[in-house]
Amino acid sequence: MKQIIVAVAAFALATPVHAEHLAPRNACGKLEGADAFQMSLATAVANRDAEMLRLLVHPEVHLDFGGGRGWELMRERLSSPDYNLWDEFAEVIRLGCDEGHEQSLVMPYYW
Repeated sequence: MKQIIVAVAAFALATPVHAEHLAPRNACGKLEGADAFQMSLATAVANRDAEMLRLLVHPEVHLDFGGGRGWELMRERLSSPDYNLWDEFAEVIRLGCDEGHEQSLVMPYYW
């Protein structure tokens, strides 16, 4: 009987947890400036305001693993149906945030 319990416990621990069962979580509220940043980002995304977003994005932002970088390229991709960046930003906001190392903010929350 003990072996069956151990086997069941091992199986339960080995079973992957599906993301749809994990609720979004905001765990970065203690980080200085996190609330203001999140509010500004949410406002820019809700209004689809590229100029407001520009103030939150590093001018040399890395956009992909193929060398795409910079605000101007990001601005082009914001309205491109191939990227749907406004919708992607909205999803990232919905999933919450966490504190990274060295006082950084990580979005989305994925731990």
